[in-house]
Amino acid sequence: MKKTTISLIALGLIVILLALAPAGLIRLVLPDDTRGEFRFVNEEGTIWNGEIWVLLKTQTIGKLQWRFNPESIVRGKLGIESTLTGSSVDLRATIERGFNVYDVRASGHLSTALLNLVLVNYEIDLEGQFVFQDVNIQWADPFQISEVDGKIASTSGEITLKLWELPTRLEIPPLQGTLSQVGEESWLQVYPIDSTTEIMRIRLESATGWVHFMATRDLLQLTVLPTLKPTNSNEFAFEVSQKLY
Repeated sequence: MKKTTISLIALGLIVILLALAPAGLIRLVLPDDTRGEFRFVNEEGTIWNGEIWVLLKTQTIGKLQWRFNPESIVRGKLGIESTLTGSSVDLRATIERGFNVYDVRASGHLSTALLNLVLVNYEIDLEGQFVFQDVNIQWADPFQISEVDGKIASTSGEITLKLWELPTRLEIPPLQGTLSQVGEESWLQVYPIDSTTEIMRIRLESATGWVHFMATRDLLQLTVLPTLKPTNSNEFAFEVSQKLY
């Protein structure tokens, strides 16, 4: 038998094996959660097309449906085009995994009911909804963020948290935010709708797990919370820090 014939047979067998590859192999692409907050269960289909249920702690978040992207292999990665739909989430995302590196780009909306499942551990409660516009995040295990960008908008709502050790409930107007990576910190800079005046900044130190919430006098006025000291409107009036992990 000629070598070319053997090669064609071998290639055909590889294609058949890939076509029949079980859906469970999708776990090679999906991000790992070493803390066990997120779980993926009950996958169906094949590696090319399938679905899997996503759980946060004991709560079902929704169904993740995917289509394998063979072009990602050319870039030395495994990638999928996916949608995550549920009562609190509707996201479209491209997920790629290289050697210990993840790259996720997502758009869609997310209810704060989902975020509160995590934030309850830190005595924070949100009401409202977030809209993601081409949010991109790249990180390496264990969650060392190297790049983040994109836009986030929020509807009006309320936030309950501790300020100066006192439970405080604030009304939040509709806001828009810009994500960026500044050195080893990931920033979310927040502005009123149709304004370029920064009123809030959230800084995440991915290496340590500390998140810092900073607000200006303008935000305190919007939320009807008086400042403790006179400041210029573009200066941060206070900062609250919390270790997330």
